[in-house]
Formats: sequence, C-alpha cells, structure tokens
Amino acid sequence: MSHTLDATNCVDQLKVVTYRDSQFWDEYVLEHPKGTIFHSRVMSEVCAATKNYHPIALAALNRDGKIVALLVSVVIQTLPGIASRFASRSVMFTEPICDDDVDGIAGLRLLIDRHDKLAKKSAMFSEIRPIFASGIEHEVLHEAGYDFLNYLNFVIDLNQTEDDLWGAVSKNQRRAIRKAQRQGVEIVESDST
Repeated sequence: MSHTLDATNCVDQLKVVTYRDSQFWDEYVLEHPKGTIFHSRVMSEVCAATKNYHPIALAALNRDGKIVALLVSVVIQTLPGIASRFASRSVMFTEPICDDDVDGIAGLRLLIDRHDKLAKKSAMFSEIRPIFASGIEHEVLHEAGYDFLNYLNFVIDLNQTEDDLWGAVSKNQRRAIRKAQRQGVEIVESDST
C-alpha cells in the first residue's frame, strides 16, 4: 500500500525526538516488522560511547505522542581536525522504519530531512545498508534524493568443517583473531531473545 503522495499535510502535526527522549523507543523497534538491534536505544548508546562515532537517532511522534517513524545513523569520523568533514560519513546500518500510513510516511520524510541537515554539517555523504526488501521506506528515501546501489554480500556455507572455515580466513585476520583471544575476547552463543 502506498500513501506517499497523501502525506504532505501531516508534517506540521509531528514532533521529532532523540533516542534519549522517548520511553517507547525500544517498544516500537520490537513491534515493527523491520525493527532490528541497529534501531535500538542500546545500539545508539554503544555508538555514543565509541570514539569517533556520533549517533543521529531520531523518532517522529504523532499528535498522540506515538512513534510513527524512526531513523538511526552514525556519523563515523575517520580523520581528526579540519579534514574530518571530508573523511567522515553517515551510516545507517539498516534502513529507517515507519508505520505504513500517512503519519508514518510524513514522519519518515521529516526524519530524513532532519538527518540530512544534521549529517551534512559533519559528513561528506550518507550511506544506508538495507537489510530488508524494499518497502515504503525505499520510496520515501528515493523521493529525498537517495539512490539505491547494489552492494557486495558474502555468503558462507557454515556446513563446512571448522578447519575449512578457518583456512578460508586470511592470514592477517587469523592473527587478529588470535590476538583478540589472547586479550580475553570471547564469543558466546546466547539463546535468549
């Protein structure tokens, strides 16, 4: 269902908040069919605590205070000082999400506009790494001037033996993994949701 053309009059009835200002943030993410860990409040907090990572995590609220759209990006600074703006980018590790209705579309438009104004102060470009098949979010992003480009995915057959999998890892990466193990880094499989 496409409501894109009908959403133009709703923007003045919406409010933009950050991940710190909405108590319903994670609830919206959990209930949205395209909500992921990358949309969560915790991920924004992790990014905020990471050197040279600056989250832009925004939600649009309708007149009832309900979240109708959510966008999370991280401005990643790769060089210090004056060169920073020319070597930094804004990355959305997954596409923004919204309700598939007039308020959701208007909210997403508003968030994209706000994100772009904030990101262009410190980043050379924005990049979105979509996880899901195209939906209404794709239409709204395209309207805002974003182009869809295919990107490289790696598919690894995990039915191989551990030795075969390890053998496919480059020498430098194996060394980095061993170093991390010596430093006490562990990967633990969790069955909790």
